[in-house]
Amino acid sequence: MDRFRRLLFILLTFTGVALAAVGSSTTTTLSITSAGAPVAYVSAPSTIKLTATVKSSALAVFPGLVKFCDKSINATCSGNAFLGTAQLTSSGKASLATRFGYGAHSLQAIFVGTRFYFSSQSSAASFSQKWKTGASLSHVNSVAGAKPGTFDLSVTLTGLQAAALPAAPTGSISFLDASNGNAVVATAPLGGGAGGTLTVRQTDQPLVGAMPWSAMTADFNNDGIPDVAVHNGEGTLSILLGNGDGTFQPQAKISGTFIPEPQALAIADFNSDGNADLAYATTVGVSGGYSILFGNGNGTFQAPVTTPLPGGGTWGLAAADFNRDGIPDLFALPLGPSGTPIPSGFMILIGNGDGSFVSSTQHPEMGLVMSFATADFNGDGITDLVVGYGTFGNTQLGVLLGNGDGTFQAPASPVALGNSYRFATADLNHDGKLDLVVAGAQSASGYYGAYSLLGNGDGSFQTPVAIDTTSVFPASLADFNFDGIPDVVIGHTDYHGSIEVRLGNGDGSFRAGVTLPTGAYPVQLPIVDLNGDGKPDILVINQGSNNSHPERLNVLLDWWGNPSSVTASSVTITGAGTHNIKASFAGDTNYRQSTSATTAVTVP
Repeated sequence: MDRFRRLLFILLTFTGVALAAVGSSTTTTLSITSAGAPVAYVSAPSTIKLTATVKSSALAVFPGLVKFCDKSINATCSGNAFLGTAQLTSSGKASLATRFGYGAHSLQAIFVGTRFYFSSQSSAASFSQKWKTGASLSHVNSVAGAKPGTFDLSVTLTGLQAAALPAAPTGSISFLDASNGNAVVATAPLGGGAGGTLTVRQTDQPLVGAMPWSAMTADFNNDGIPDVAVHNGEGTLSILLGNGDGTFQPQAKISGTFIPEPQALAIADFNSDGNADLAYATTVGVSGGYSILFGNGNGTFQAPVTTPLPGGGTWGLAAADFNRDGIPDLFALPLGPSGTPIPSGFMILIGNGDGSFVSSTQHPEMGLVMSFATADFNGDGITDLVVGYGTFGNTQLGVLLGNGDGTFQAPASPVALGNSYRFATADLNHDGKLDLVVAGAQSASGYYGAYSLLGNGDGSFQTPVAIDTTSVFPASLADFNFDGIPDVVIGHTDYHGSIEVRLGNGDGSFRAGVTLPTGAYPVQLPIVDLNGDGKPDILVINQGSNNSHPERLNVLLDWWGNPSSVTASSVTITGAGTHNIKASFAGDTNYRQSTSATTAVTVP
């Protein structure tokens, strides 16, 4: 039956007959397992496997895409509620391995539908992670007390909770003398906390290759922990497997004919075997085009399969289902014979479902395309494109609405923005319409800034509003403080590079947040939960290097929480000499036990 539908789809496509009548109804069910057994809750950090089964009558639906959501966060499967996607295998099943933060979750699988099958969604399934949220103690600070020979000991305890109003830890802090059998030298009660506070902390800087240009995240070894692929300008690809705590294993390098461009990677399950695959743009020459690295599901990849394209290469790729057959396709930007981007628009490569593609349509009328992203801007369930096109220094931003067959309409209302290099999409003002953040847009002062554009729901946008006009290149969106409003993280691109998290106001504007130095020339900012606490974390790709930040991947964890500072005054520490003092929190209803590092205190 499925074979018949696909043949019918091809026939109707070529004859121009409407396809709506081909669709059949479907049902989607969801199962939740851990270590192969069904679970309703876990009491320790665990990888959870979500498996959706999609059927039409008694038949398995294939191919297709399923997205997984946490409805306890929101009902629209947006922002932090979106857990990820997975391709249906030939058995009609799609699986996502992931981890959850502390608390109750309402999980759902949604089959997005194809031209052959209508969409459907599972019932919400309850799941609880009972492993308590972490609490972080800062280093103990010691100053001379008011009484001679005593000390004032202070420390800050931050309860790291994934909630809009994180609860403050309760109870008391004990100050211990690690040099004297952890003898208690003082205790101090915790106050009520200061309310929600956002900080970001750098936890790891794993080495990558020379001149990294871009990075993407996926679970390459199916352990539920995000991994990273870094595209290096030296002509290699670095694969870093995550440890689940915000750190990574040492890189494994893959050599190839990689083109040094910031949007030259794409990740999808191109052959529907349940493993993440990589597509990358290749340099000019006889083999210039694109290559596919099929994932083995254990963090390694098969030898690249390279497909040449006319002209000799590509410099930009994106994966999405452009013709609604349930199979990932590719958007590609062509290179000229000399290895430079040429004003020949873009091409769409239709996936066959086995990792190979058919060159379907070209759009030379778009001229030089310098930036791109995929999303559904008019809410019709069909993938659209937003592109920056024109000439260098004088590009326009336009949305090409998808027709659902791999072709696109011409942009109706282009917006002039000078240059535009990065796009990020989200509903910034909660009106149900997709909005846009553009980074690298040229401001009146000549700098490349960041702007927000509110969507009208039809593929057009309102007037751009400046977020920052001082040398901004990359930008990404996520809800870092769990208020349901997208926040923006931007990278200031200079030799003393930094990133800045600005909190959303819910109207498309942003307010001051947190700034952190990260190294020279940040060019990409992937967002993903790296340590399984339910909060979005930040990866920073620096194209250059400086003395403090060589060519490494910067890992920044989201420490949204409720801090409470305590002080024990006029503490007497017995015995002359150096004492190693630490703070200890026993835990409470929401937070588990925590102990700080030691601080040396010298008693005369």
